[in-house]
Amino acid sequence: MIKFKNEISALLNQVDNKIVIDENDPDYYNGPEVTYMDKSLFTRYKRLIFNSEYSRNIDDKQAEIQFRLTYNNRVLDLFRTRNYLIGCGIVLAVGISLSIYFTTFENYHISPFSYECPAGITTPLIPLYTFMFITLAFLVPLIFLTVGFTDAYGMQVELIITMVTTFFLVAGLVIYNQLATPAMLLYATGYVIVLPVFILQQVFLIINPLFKVIKIKKQTGGKVIGKGGNARNAAAISSRKEQFEGLLAYPAGFSRLTKAALETFCPENVEFLKDYQLLKFRVCSLVVSNSNENENIGEEKTDAESDRDTKNSSQTSLDGKMEPSKKVDVDHSSLLVDSVYENEPNPEEEIDMDQLISGELVPPLPITIPEAVYKMGLILDLQMMNDSQGKKERTTPKMTLVPQNLKDDFWKFYIKYIQEDALLAVNIPIKIIAPISDAVKNEKYTLGIFDDALEEVLNSLYTNTYPIMLKTL
Repeated sequence: MIKFKNEISALLNQVDNKIVIDENDPDYYNGPEVTYMDKSLFTRYKRLIFNSEYSRNIDDKQAEIQFRLTYNNRVLDLFRTRNYLIGCGIVLAVGISLSIYFTTFENYHISPFSYECPAGITTPLIPLYTFMFITLAFLVPLIFLTVGFTDAYGMQVELIITMVTTFFLVAGLVIYNQLATPAMLLYATGYVIVLPVFILQQVFLIINPLFKVIKIKKQTGGKVIGKGGNARNAAAISSRKEQFEGLLAYPAGFSRLTKAALETFCPENVEFLKDYQLLKFRVCSLVVSNSNENENIGEEKTDAESDRDTKNSSQTSLDGKMEPSKKVDVDHSSLLVDSVYENEPNPEEEIDMDQLISGELVPPLPITIPEAVYKMGLILDLQMMNDSQGKKERTTPKMTLVPQNLKDDFWKFYIKYIQEDALLAVNIPIKIIAPISDAVKNEKYTLGIFDDALEEVLNSLYTNTYPIMLKTL
C-alpha cells in the first residue's frame, strides 16, 4: 500500500511538472496504442499479482497504479474494525449454536463422566475447535488494539510469528486429540500444545503494544503524578512541541521525519506538507509578480508625466524638498520571493524543496498560507488583485478569497489529499472534510481553506510519527 501511494505521488508530481518522456529513449514504446483499461480484467489482475512493470505511457501508468491501489483498498476493507467485529460475532454465534446443538445428545454433558464418548461425537469436534480458536484468538486482542490504537508501531514481525505458531499449534492440537488414545494419556493434555500461542498473543498483541502506548503517552503529554508534576509536564510538552515545529523547517530533520512516516504507514502526511508549502509559495509568488507588474506600469506612467513636467518644475525640484506623501515605500518583505521570480513564475521550473522547507523562499511550516501572506506584507496587494477581478469583499486573511489564477492549484490539492477516496487521502475527521468539500463545491477557495486539515496532519505526525523518529536517532 505504501509503495502504491509513493508511486502515485511521484506520478502526480511528474504530471504536475509536465515532465515528458523522450521518444528517442530506447525503452520508449512506439507500437500500436493499447491502453491499460482496454485489457481484460483477468490480465489486469494477473499484472497485479505478478507485480508486472508499468507502461511507459503516463496515462496507462496512472490508470494501473490507481487500479492496484483501489483493489488493495478493497481487500483491506474486509479487515476493517467493523467488518472484523461482525465476522467475529458471526463466528461466536455459530460456536455457541454448535455447543447448544451438542447438548441435545442424551449422553452429552459439560463435565464428562468418562473419556469415551457414548454419543459417538467425533467429526463435529473439528468445526467446534475451529470456531472456538478463531473466536478466542482474534476477538480478545482486537478489542484491546482498537481502543485508541491506530498505527502498527513495528508489530509486523510479532503478528507474523503469532499467525504461524497459531496455525501449527492448532493443527497439532487437532491431530493430537484425534490420534492419542484415552488409555495412554488424558484427553485434555492436547491443550498444552496450544497454550504457547495464547501466551504469545497475550505478550505480542496486548502487553507489548500497551506498554508502547503508555511510553508514547509519557513522551507526548501523559499526566505526571506528584506535586507540581502538571507544571513540569506542561513545560516538557511545550519544549517538545517547539522542537517538532523547528524540525519542520530543517531539511535534514524533515527527511528523517519522512522516513519515520514510512515506518508508521502515513507517507501521505509528509507529502501533504510538501505540497502545502509549495501551494504557499505559489500564492506568494503570484501576488508578488502581480504587484511588481503594477509597479512597472505605474513607473512608466510616472516617467511619462515627469518628462512632461520637468521643464516647469526643475527649479522647484532643486530648491524644494520632497513631501513625505511623495516618498516611495519599498516592501522589503516580498523581496525574497521576488528574487526567485523576477517576472511571471514559470510552472515548469523546478523549485528547490530544501529551500522551500527551510523557509528561504516563504515562511516555513507550521506557518499557514494566510499567516505567510500577512507576515510578508502581501495582504493589501492580494486584496487589490481580487478587486481587479471583481471581488470586493474585505475580511480576515484566512477568509480572503484566492485569485482566479490559483483556483486550479487549490482544486488539485483538494482532489489529491482531501476528497473522499483520494489517491493520497490524509486521515482527517469528517468534521474537517465537510466544510472544505462544501467550499470546493461552491468554488469559494480561501487562503485558509486547508488550515484545519494542516493542523490535523501536524498533530498526527507529532503524536504518532515524531516519537518513532526519535527512537531511530
